Amino acid sequence: DGTVTYRFDPEVLPKLLPATEDGRRRNAAALAEQIERSRTVGCPMLLLRGEHSDILSPDEATATAGMFPHGRVVELPGTTHLVPTDDPRAFRSAVFTFLDAELPPHR
Repeated sequence: DGTVTYRFDPEVLPKLLPATEDGRRRNAAALAEQIERSRTVGCPMLLLRGEHSDILSPDEATATAGMFPHGRVVELPGTTHLVPTDDPRAFRSAVFTFLDAELPPHR
């Protein structure tokens, strides 16, 4: 019927997270480095969040965008974490709205 369906096994997620003290320490160091690098990004950054995402909470989205000097969050209603496939028109509209606001006018 042309629809796209994604499936995710929630039991996989704990396997992706660091389970040892060394793994947690390396993860924390990598996160600190990511935050430091994010602060040096000079261009605008758009984070699109699906309203019903079970992976990225509203607070996490705000915190992530806040790492960037020019970060912005747009939450798209009625979508999950898979925003582009859940609502391609809303995705495209949000991206074009962002680009129109951030890019200089065409000459």
